[in-house]
Amino acid sequence: QGIVADAQCFDMLFELCANSKKLEDAKKVHDYFLRSKCRSDLGLSNKVINMYSKCGSMTDARRVFDHMRD
Repeated sequence: QGIVADAQCFDMLFELCANSKKLEDAKKVHDYFLRSKCRSDLGLSNKVINMYSKCGSMTDARRVFDHMRD
């Protein structure tokens, strides 16, 4: 609370969630990412897809992919 995450922080959070395979945590981090200034970063969006796929949720991974600009 009260801390603003930057791109490097999100990169680490996505990796940690992917490694732990905890979908609930992944969804919380993704929600925080969507409210951040980093949300348009293509590289981070790809990491979100990877995170969801490693957590076993291809539905969420596909949803992220479908909402990407390019």
